[in-house]
Amino acid sequence: MKLILRNSFLLFIAFTGTILLITQGDKLYAFVHDIFDESKGVITIVNVDSHNGYPINGATFQIIDPETKQKITELITSSDGIAESEKLPLNRQYQVIQSNVVLPYQVNDETLMVELKTEKETIEFQNEISSVVTAFKRNDNNELIPTEMKLPVEATLQQPELPNGCEVTSLAAILTYYGYEADKTELADDYLPKVPFEVINGKLYGANPMEAYAGDPRSKNQGFYSYVQPIIETANLFFKSVKGAHQPVDISGSTEKELLSYILEGIPVIIWTTIDQRDPLFNYSWYIRDTDKRIDVLRNSHTVVLTGFSENQVFVMDPLKGNIAYPKKRFFEIYEMAGSHAMIIQ
Repeated sequence: MKLILRNSFLLFIAFTGTILLITQGDKLYAFVHDIFDESKGVITIVNVDSHNGYPINGATFQIIDPETKQKITELITSSDGIAESEKLPLNRQYQVIQSNVVLPYQVNDETLMVELKTEKETIEFQNEISSVVTAFKRNDNNELIPTEMKLPVEATLQQPELPNGCEVTSLAAILTYYGYEADKTELADDYLPKVPFEVINGKLYGANPMEAYAGDPRSKNQGFYSYVQPIIETANLFFKSVKGAHQPVDISGSTEKELLSYILEGIPVIIWTTIDQRDPLFNYSWYIRDTDKRIDVLRNSHTVVLTGFSENQVFVMDPLKGNIAYPKKRFFEIYEMAGSHAMIIQ
């Protein structure tokens, strides 16, 4: 009886093993291979400042299969400037590229080929300081902190075609910064949602500037302004028409620190302020079209592109003046007084 039970048990084990081999053979092989096969190694990336060898924290690297061109993994350097891959098969070649690095550095665009022959291969990337950073300091961790920088946003003036078109002119400047062929008048004519003014029974009706541009930006007397959302819509329509890879983002309500952090990432910011940095004038009003709601509007509204900063100044592309510097404290005071409206393209 015991012999029969033992043989039955052995037959059951054999049958189960056969089924597993048939249905899960690849997984079992991989499991056993991972346990017993030691022919793997790691790639260690060391990222340093090209001038003094200080480690660079937060740089992003990709390891790519050169045959399939597929990304195998993505690594980010730690505070010691080092990133290490998971175990990879030996005796193969891998491409390593730097995909991002924090300012004040600029991305190192070289591609390094690594032949993984041993259990550990170490490569080094060096980074130069970006030309947009003109002054910096080091913190306690020897990390470089920009104290003055200016993004290369070209001056784009709204005059004479768009005497009241600072919003789309600012958008055109940023789109050009990202490499798009964007024309301010095309944005104003074809993409900007607009609502004309109309007098009905002695009352002036116009757009809700949160939803559409009030009037016509081509008109000196019949053009006013809009806030962020109509410019978001303008950008979305433009990207749809050109199959663009970017998207607009409403960042209204951001603090000074948050706004400057976008500059540190190389992202210019469209900001709603006032003409000549004067106190906001909410001394004009109209009724919103198709409603009985009357709104007080910002009579001296103006929109600019924040492109950089120093200790006491901000650098902006002002559609009325070109690239200019304003006192930093005053600029952010006016930004808050005007309602803290802002957006980016990313």
